[in-house]
Amino acid sequence: MAINTLDQDTLIREISQLKSRVSRLMAIFSGQQIDGLHIKDLAVTDAKIESVSADKITTGTLQVGEYIYVGTDIIIGTPP
Repeated sequence: MAINTLDQDTLIREISQLKSRVSRLMAIFSGQQIDGLHIKDLAVTDAKIESVSADKITTGTLQVGEYIYVGTDIIIGTPP
């Protein structure tokens, strides 16, 4: 059965998109770093995090180990 040119182009484009998705999933499963990954809900028991950036943090209790900056002013603790 032959397919017309439009159907063939659509199939080629969809196959390319699927290959891209599979490559990204393979990178995630193999432990490679993924830039721009969005996770809606995550529960972590323990983690080693180098840095965190957040526009808004909502919490019941926040424990600070060393110090907090607001702008350039230290409001809690003493920096190293």
